[in-house]
Formats: sequence, C-alpha cells, structure tokens
Amino acid sequence: MALTRSGDFRVDAGGDVVTSGGERLVPPIALPKGTELGDVTIGADGTVTAGGKKLGQIVLADVPVRAELQSVGGGLYVATTASGAAGAVKDPQIRQGVLEGSNVALGDAMVDLIDAQRSFQLASKALKTQDDLAEIANGIRR
Repeated sequence: MALTRSGDFRVDAGGDVVTSGGERLVPPIALPKGTELGDVTIGADGTVTAGGKKLGQIVLADVPVRAELQSVGGGLYVATTASGAAGAVKDPQIRQGVLEGSNVALGDAMVDLIDAQRSFQLASKALKTQDDLAEIANGIRR
C-alpha cells in the first residue's frame, strides 16, 4: 500500500475508482454499472455517493514527518520508520472538482532563474578576464 497526493481520480473499465496512474483506492470504491459520472458526488469528509447511495469513503492519510517518505515512483510514497506510520486525518476537507495547485510562484521562480543565470555569466566573465590577464603577464616575462 502506498500514499499519493494525486487527487485526479478516474473510473477504470471495471467501474473501480482509480488514480490517474491506475492504482485502486484503499478501501476500494466501485461505481455500479450504468452510473453516470455526473451523478457521483464527493462530500467534504470523503464520502462518495451516487443517486443517494453511499458507495465508499475516500480516506485522507498523513504521516508525522512527510519529508521522510520514500518515493517509489509514479507519484507514490511509502511510509518509513523515519516518517512514522500513516494514519487517517481526523477532519478531512475534500472538495470535489478541485485539484491542489503547485506551491511554487512562477514569477518568483523565473526571477530566481534569471538571477542565477546572470550570476553565472558574471563569474564566467571574471574567470575569463583573470585568464586573459595571466596570459598577458606570462607573455611579458618571455
């Protein structure tokens, strides 16, 4: 069993709710045959219903030290002894139709990239100037 931050769920050919990578949820949630996706609702607590009938529950899990999770590829992570055991979140807040965005501000990232590039150019130019001066000094000695 692995953890994922992927909230982009789909329905596979068998009617099971899966992640975008095709992994089934735990506990599994299956849509009855003939269920229209527009009829499926997900409550703030993760309860999945269709036509007034409860189909299952999306469980949000967390670990004490997220930075120590071990990546196993495909956006999946497993708990380690350093991360602590995964446990269900007591008061989940799920919003249907919303995906979590990146925590990176694109403008700030671009400014940092340009700053790093200019710093590299300046350092390269300083090294070339020093190399040119050393070449001139070596030529004077001869």
